[in-house]
Amino acid sequence: MFGEPFNEYSGKPAEAIGKLLHERSGHVPKAIYKEGVGEIDFVWGEDGASGYGLAHIVERRNADGIDGESFARAIPEIICSGAVDLRHKEIGRIYISTDIAEVVIRLDWNGECKTWLVSAYRRKRK
Repeated sequence: MFGEPFNEYSGKPAEAIGKLLHERSGHVPKAIYKEGVGEIDFVWGEDGASGYGLAHIVERRNADGIDGESFARAIPEIICSGAVDLRHKEIGRIYISTDIAEVVIRLDWNGECKTWLVSAYRRKRK
């Protein structure tokens, strides 16, 4: 569903991001664990208007004037240090937030249970 699995990077989130940025395809099952969420898959995904995954994150952050690849490499730290927000769990989303950034975890893919990184962005300053 997300291309070639790079299982050898499971549980190694920084290396998983690096592999996906290098390959520009595929996914890493169980790339990172977050208490309150569980195992999270990292996917390369697709860019464009309806994009998702790292491809989407890199493209959108570059468009925002941020180095998208550097931002993507920071995602494991955002997940590790961020607070889990379950207020949208009923619609299949969990947010993990720090003061400066937020990641969005999706809980399904085409109706099947799957926990995966769909997006990440800098939080707007108030």
